[in-house]
Amino acid sequence: MFARFAANGLFGRYGMTGAGLALAGLAAYSSPSQRAHAAGKSPIDCAEPVCDDKKDMFFSMMAGKSGKSGKKKECPLNRAQLGKSTWEFLHTTAAYYPDDPSEDEKKAAEGLINGLATLYACQHCREHLKQHVDEHPPDVSSRVAFSKWLCETHNIVNKVLDKPQFDCSDASIQRRWRTGCRGGTDETAAETLGRE
Repeated sequence: MFARFAANGLFGRYGMTGAGLALAGLAAYSSPSQRAHAAGKSPIDCAEPVCDDKKDMFFSMMAGKSGKSGKKKECPLNRAQLGKSTWEFLHTTAAYYPDDPSEDEKKAAEGLINGLATLYACQHCREHLKQHVDEHPPDVSSRVAFSKWLCETHNIVNKVLDKPQFDCSDASIQRRWRTGCRGGTDETAAETLGRE
């Protein structure tokens, strides 16, 4: 977008202030829910902050929404942040799930997935997950099965979002979520927690 303003001479003609005002004006109709509301239609996204995406945040930032001190406001997670954090948590949990889980561990894993399908903050994400879980219950019979079920579920979501697909082989899953690099350091787990 900045390239378009620069190419059209907006920065030169009106300066950064003018460009900022133009972007702030665009921000009023930037989110899908705001555009739908302005058109008199019901919005696809819910009105909760967790349903916003990065584009909405960009336009909000360009509109000058910061604290009085100029410091970044602490805001609720948006949909992309929540999704990324949730997937990272789920994949990591599955990578450490037992190879031969007890009945209690199986119930806990099912409860985790069913709990998300019931309580997830993003309404339409929750509805899609609920439908998927009803049609394809999580396979919690082993670490390999649970990790693969999660990976395949994530790929279904990524396909809808036009994002890349993951390799769901056990070797790839373990490398990505369990045995891969430790941030490029040789620290032990205790050292990363500040205990040594």
